[in-house]
Amino acid sequence: MKMKKFILPFAAFMAVASSATAQWIYVGDSELGFLDYGNYYRSTGASININNYSHDGHTAFYTTSAFEEAAETPGFDYTYPWMGIGEYSGAENGMSPLEISLPSTNNKDMGGWYADQRIQTVFSFGGGKHLTISLGSADSSDDNVTYYTAAFQVVLENTDSSVSVVRAADAAQTSFNVNADNPINIYSGTANFGTRDTGALDSVRTNILRISSGAVLNTYVKSFEVEVGNGSRDATVAGVWNFQVAEIPADGALISIAGNCSTQGGMINFDFTDFNLSEGVYDLISADGGFSLNGSPDDLSMDFGIIGLDPEKIDLSISSDGTLLQLAVVPEPAAAAILSAALALILSFSRRRK
Repeated sequence: MKMKKFILPFAAFMAVASSATAQWIYVGDSELGFLDYGNYYRSTGASININNYSHDGHTAFYTTSAFEEAAETPGFDYTYPWMGIGEYSGAENGMSPLEISLPSTNNKDMGGWYADQRIQTVFSFGGGKHLTISLGSADSSDDNVTYYTAAFQVVLENTDSSVSVVRAADAAQTSFNVNADNPINIYSGTANFGTRDTGALDSVRTNILRISSGAVLNTYVKSFEVEVGNGSRDATVAGVWNFQVAEIPADGALISIAGNCSTQGGMINFDFTDFNLSEGVYDLISADGGFSLNGSPDDLSMDFGIIGLDPEKIDLSISSDGTLLQLAVVPEPAAAAILSAALALILSFSRRRK
């Protein structure tokens, strides 16, 4: 792909960058990835904040004017600009790279990236394309790497396309996180946060979570929180959310939601394949605003699935105050029978002594 590259004088760039119609496309693939402003291009005629892969007769992102190379990383003026990563058409056709790096946390002054700035990012690729965002780098001295973003929006052609945020294979950091202070919206396609092949992410935090009908979210994370900011902080799952359990927390739930958890039209599956749970009660979801279900609290099979555990040893229920989804692990029937027999013998022996 060939693009005409030129850099506007900084004063002129400041004047046009604040335009409400300015939109951004991610083009380059340097080792700095998101931290390299040379990878960003702007177009005043671009439609980026889309929610359908095909829209208004166009595919993915569309522009009526040429892209111009950035003179600074988008968001330096704290305007939460929209950025597109994927396929685009119009003045210059092309596609963003399928591998992007974030070698270190992006909320501090580093390579032109200023503290606390955010970009509202929309990912949009056609069928069979898989984008990977790798967190961390081999030469980092940091303990953690966090991908800070505003909206994180996935609008793929279908579920055989995916966007994945994963740990870099050679990363020196020990903690890997995603923090979205605007909604995470999975409108279509498949999104992955962490994978079993690359390792679990430590946390994903967001303001609102939406998974539309037909969309899939796969997570392999130690903690997922829908608690950022002051909005509704709801989780609405009309598609499928597959939650691969990476860690059993000593305190608290696997998923924490400050608002309502809705599974109407959708399903949340918990995969405990890597665990042999002992007898006890485990908090799976904490939802301060309660639950909106497909079925009823007496039959949760239409809303939640449990994978990797013997169905005869578990019981799912909503707590009496309506704010917790809890998993009870009970003894195996044979073990329970042995225990009952032992208690009966003890009782019988006690009576004989009397």
